[in-house]
Amino acid sequence: PVSLSTMVELLKAVPHKNILVLGKTGSGKSYVGNLLLGRSAFSFSDDFESVTHSCQLEIASDPQTGVELRVIDTCGFLDTSLSPAQVKASISTFATLAPTGIHAMVVVIKKGRFTQDQIDALVAITTSFGADVWKHAVIIFNQCSKTREEIMELTQPASLAGYIRQWTAAGAAIFTVPSCTAEVDVEQHAAHEDVQAIKEHIAQRTTLYSNRQFEEERERLQARAQTALEAITTRGPKQRMRDANQQLLDGVVLEDVWEEEANRIKLEDEEARELEGRLRQTEAQAGEARQQRQQAESAARQAAQQAQEDRERCRHAEAEAREQQQRARNATDLARQAEQRMAEVEGEMAQARARHSAAVDGGGEEPDPQIRIPGPVWIGVAVVLVCLALRRWLDAR
Repeated sequence: PVSLSTMVELLKAVPHKNILVLGKTGSGKSYVGNLLLGRSAFSFSDDFESVTHSCQLEIASDPQTGVELRVIDTCGFLDTSLSPAQVKASISTFATLAPTGIHAMVVVIKKGRFTQDQIDALVAITTSFGADVWKHAVIIFNQCSKTREEIMELTQPASLAGYIRQWTAAGAAIFTVPSCTAEVDVEQHAAHEDVQAIKEHIAQRTTLYSNRQFEEERERLQARAQTALEAITTRGPKQRMRDANQQLLDGVVLEDVWEEEANRIKLEDEEARELEGRLRQTEAQAGEARQQRQQAESAARQAAQQAQEDRERCRHAEAEAREQQQRARNATDLARQAEQRMAEVEGEMAQARARHSAAVDGGGEEPDPQIRIPGPVWIGVAVVLVCLALRRWLDAR
């Protein structure tokens, strides 16, 4: 059996060009790879569902240039079924399929509106491979009716025009390929002059994007993520950041996952500060409420004390009224006794006048015009008058 190292040396000895096909899910990477191979080697679809989920290597010799093309198809950035970390981990396996490095980074962009998703995919390529990736890039506009020259002269949309200027300044080549919707059409379209131009350009390339460059970029990303994680750990949930930190130290490039985690922790940190502010505000409101409650309790105690005093005054007033009523009853009793005594005096006076009249009639004497009223009678009259005056005074009060 042939060892892996021997197979690598044999692969290096054969004149070849390693091609890594990159792009957003649904851009037509597998279709472009098939065009370069001249046959239907990679499965592809016209919809937005990802078909390729891992790096796949297919080899074909180009009869026009005599160069062996080793095309590596990859899963798409912003894959619909894989996380950003899984996408990066999958793409990073290209190094084992191309041990000598990559001659052409073929970046596929599908015809249509240049959306934010396409921009995010380009940013992800730069993040994964570094800024030097565009020196080795071949930009292919898939299913495009415009010529290469028309694409390079675009001014709208401004975002795409800006990227085109950056690509050309970095040394990237730009091409277009015709559309294809069925695998049976691949061989026919592979002979198109635009596809042949791409193959000829790749065959003339001599520079390599080495695996060492990719490893250095991974280490740089890990160091940057490590530094950022250490800064964020002091502000966020430490255990979660330690876990993410450990994943980075294990050699997995999780910058997208880390960015999501960092943003989430930042949001949680802001929410925690907001909650802390609301808590302080609530505590201040609770302090005010406690103070208001204490004031209300003090006012209630004062009101209760005032009510108690009012009740005491009412009881005193009631007792005084009862005393006055008792005095009035006593005065009434005295008045009745005086009236009774007055009636007795009047009776005695009538009896005295009668006796006096009888005595005069019997003895022939003239009656005395001034009948002497006994002293007790005058005393009784005086008592009656005093009682009547006292009663009127009490009634007036």
